[in-house]
Amino acid sequence: SILFGWPLLFFALALLVESLNQDRQTDQEPTRSHLWMRAGILASLLPLVHAHSFLVLGFCVLFFASRAGLNSVQAFARGMLPLALPALLFMVTHNSLSTGRFFQWQPGFDGGAGQPLMYWLLNAGLFLPLAVLGIAMASRVSGRASLASPFAALFILANLFRLSPWIWDNMKFLAPAHAGLAPFAALALATAWRQGRMGRAMSILGFGLATLSGALDVSKVALSAGEFGIFGRADLAFAMKVRQATPPSTTILTAPTHNHPVLLSGRRVFLGYEGHLWSQGLDYTARKPVAEAMFRGEPQPTDGPTLVRVEALAVTPAELSLIKDPAGLEGLSSLVDSPYRLLRVR
Repeated sequence: SILFGWPLLFFALALLVESLNQDRQTDQEPTRSHLWMRAGILASLLPLVHAHSFLVLGFCVLFFASRAGLNSVQAFARGMLPLALPALLFMVTHNSLSTGRFFQWQPGFDGGAGQPLMYWLLNAGLFLPLAVLGIAMASRVSGRASLASPFAALFILANLFRLSPWIWDNMKFLAPAHAGLAPFAALALATAWRQGRMGRAMSILGFGLATLSGALDVSKVALSAGEFGIFGRADLAFAMKVRQATPPSTTILTAPTHNHPVLLSGRRVFLGYEGHLWSQGLDYTARKPVAEAMFRGEPQPTDGPTLVRVEALAVTPAELSLIKDPAGLEGLSSLVDSPYRLLRVR
């Protein structure tokens, strides 16, 4: 969802910035409104694709609205609401989110509370000093420095508050902030480049120091000789057979692993990987005891806080340690027998 959501977010932001770079002339207003409407259409796709990107875009719109004018904001709303409003209503009425887990005072991102300045110098190199220098340079041009306001605010908020149940997910706000501040860091480097040979040398050095931390991090994966398997051939074959043997609405009980082959089938999983459920703020407390009881061989409850009925049980190596009495499965009919089993639950 990040790979899908961020391009939509950055395209929409590019349209907003393009409109704000226009002169405030009467004949430019229709063009500005059209750009905001196009940004709104892109925004309308984000709620079901990547909700964090939708929030980031809305945050930036609040900052840019005063400069763009009422007509532009209305155009943005006309482009966004027809698709986004039904999606938001669906999300509000069809989810098990525990919204209280998404916002909490927690200064310092991912261990940077003690020495935040040193933390970011180590992890971002010269990027932030260059961005601050670029903002100071842009302030000489009317209105340009204000384009950094929402991104600087995002960076500060993500260092003061936990914006998701898992603090690392603040990265979903820090990365757009980095993208929005990058042009100002580039402005500082470009200005140094124009100052003769010494300036060009300083610009090259500054660029290297601003990107070295990221390059070192990527190199850990790019240069690694190890392999990390997620799905094997048997998993792919089983997922295809599950897809062929069950209707799309089937709910399947699986072991709570992050890489269960049923995830590839497009069928519903009764209880997924708890680490993912927790990090996304989903309340799974009602389903967990039901899943554990069924693995012990007990029947699923006929009433209770969960209305979702389990219709099939996957039997793969991941479930073998959870199923206490394999003999109790003998009376269940098989939907899939190879390479793993999928049993119909009464």
